[in-house]
Amino acid sequence: MRKRKIKEKYLTEGWYDWIRANDLKEGDELRFQMDFDPSVVQVEIVRAKKHNSRK
Repeated sequence: MRKRKIKEKYLTEGWYDWIRANDLKEGDELRFQMDFDPSVVQVEIVRAKKHNSRK
């Protein structure tokens, strides 16, 4: 049986600036896709549906 190696990557430098620049809000969903170049990550932002509050 072959053991699988789990490789972890972390987003650090520039992450908070990216969040502000893309106006992320609570409930927004991020979908990450790795490119052939391991230093490139594509991110799709799926905006949360706005809820209408009843008064």
